[in-house]
Amino acid sequence: MSIAQLQQALDDLRDSQVADDALTAVDAARRLRDLAEAAEIDNVRAARSAGVAWSKLGKVYGLTKQGAQQRFRRHGEGKS
Repeated sequence: MSIAQLQQALDDLRDSQVADDALTAVDAARRLRDLAEAAEIDNVRAARSAGVAWSKLGKVYGLTKQGAQQRFRRHGEGKS
């Protein structure tokens, strides 16, 4: 996941809103959400690989250790 991809999606969203094309704006927002979610998952995996505790990740999200584990388990980042 690159910063350039996120920036392009933000630019597309801004441009679609200026153009006042509702369907284009919805698609741009969807793509931005998908890219942001992928970046989030990549960064959680990287944090876990670097030894960051689930309790610390949970704190970022306002969750318990178990809440963070549950949130990211579906992405291959379960208990460990």
